Amino acid sequence: MGKALPEGFLESMRGLLGPEYGDFTAELGKARHVGILVNALRVSADAFAAIMGFEAERVPWCGSGYRILGGGRPGGHFHHSLGLYYVQEPSAMVAAELLAPRGGEAVLDLCAAPGGKSFQMAAAMGGEGVLVANDVNPKRVHALIRNMALSGARNAVITNESPERLCGALPGFFDKVLVDAPCSGEGMMRKGPEAAKAWGTYRAGRCAAVQSRLLACADRALKVGGEMLYSTCTYNPAENESVIAGFLEGTGMRYEAMDSRPDRDGLSPGRPEWVGWVPGGDTRLGGGSEAAEALRKAVRIWPHKAAGEGHFAARLRKLAEGGGEPLAATGRKAARASGAAEAMGGRDGAKARGAMWAQGAMGVKGGGTGRKGAPSHGFAPCDAGVAEAFARFAYGELEREPRGALIWDGGTAYLAEVPPDLLERLDGIRVLKVGIEAGRISGGAFRPAHELAFSPGAAEFRRTLDYPSADPDNAAMRYLRGESPPGSVCGGGDGYLRVTVDSFPAGLAKASAGAVKGMYPPSWRRMG
Repeated sequence: MGKALPEGFLESMRGLLGPEYGDFTAELGKARHVGILVNALRVSADAFAAIMGFEAERVPWCGSGYRILGGGRPGGHFHHSLGLYYVQEPSAMVAAELLAPRGGEAVLDLCAAPGGKSFQMAAAMGGEGVLVANDVNPKRVHALIRNMALSGARNAVITNESPERLCGALPGFFDKVLVDAPCSGEGMMRKGPEAAKAWGTYRAGRCAAVQSRLLACADRALKVGGEMLYSTCTYNPAENESVIAGFLEGTGMRYEAMDSRPDRDGLSPGRPEWVGWVPGGDTRLGGGSEAAEALRKAVRIWPHKAAGEGHFAARLRKLAEGGGEPLAATGRKAARASGAAEAMGGRDGAKARGAMWAQGAMGVKGGGTGRKGAPSHGFAPCDAGVAEAFARFAYGELEREPRGALIWDGGTAYLAEVPPDLLERLDGIRVLKVGIEAGRISGGAFRPAHELAFSPGAAEFRRTLDYPSADPDNAAMRYLRGESPPGSVCGGGDGYLRVTVDSFPAGLAKASAGAVKGMYPPSWRRMG
């Protein structure tokens, strides 16, 4: 493996690691690690362990993470299609775990694609508060949308915006900000030849400038007392210790470093002496200054010391404001529709309930159509017609009205639990999705979307159809491939129904005249 790696990279690592270099390169010659992150919105890590379809061991630095043993392929298992877990390299789990978002907080993932860390944080938040997942790359953001749909989070807002514009729109808004910065990717070298090729393009100096800019943006968005987590998947001190030391000094030490290593096996400390290091230079340069010494509380993962690839993380708490004035504090509890916990009323109440959805669900003054004066991104409380159509659908198909607000972008309805004024604050920002996709209007009727049944707790359908994974007829896999296997509908009658596999939500189907037609989206279907 070592001979396939760039000679410049190997020379740098030889200088940094000294006597450890042989152990390091020997480890890189072995197979890379594969892990899964259990989605606590759907199943607890302990409960999943009882049904896991492959051999694995717990990741020591992540309570919901497992490292796959024996060459298992978790991406091909039907549990992955059900959103029970996300396939993620074990060391990549450390950043979100250290930031430790909680329910009720406002959290920003500034460089979120492809979505693994947003997936992890959404599960940790338990559906409470708000998670803004952003990525500036319009191509990578599609993976973010898909993976957040797998998570089932109704409190997530996905944006495709520059960090400067997004953080400028929400100064002082967030309790926690994750900056998983683009980097030279040295820690992913054994992932494949693409990583080695990228190293020649994304040199450390170029990356460090971008990383410093991202930290400045995060500083703008974070409230005083809030926490920031900076992470990379590279070994290079110029992108790790030097970037953080420069940020601390540049802010006049308005941040304090927080110790992230206690009680976590496999995590090594940061290296203050590497601040200012350049390839081929002295490896003991930066120790002694307050900013450099703070790096002892940072975290490194080395592949020859832990079962993971290369990673760096530094957790910081903001002590004081240094730029523009923060916005006034806003409520961070998820907005809930009044009457959400009430049983469904009669059909005559559809118009009244529709008015509630249109005017009250987001706490927006005026209500009405919700389109006049809507934010430029197009997402706003739904108009009365859409809300009434949804209320009619809910009366006929659901046990109870789902929690949250019905949001409309002019073509698609979304079900979301986010702060009441967030969409107004995001005026001028490219917002791609709010919460989960609920459905569309067709022929005056509301047609539910896959996510309304797939997302945990989004809607309780009157009719259900469960496929055991162990069924000899393989009905569950046939459904996930887009087929329409036969089955008996629990609840009887025609209409939409929720399909489950081993009681886990899988999607939608429609019963008509005793036949069941699968509605699994083509873009989600399994090919195998």
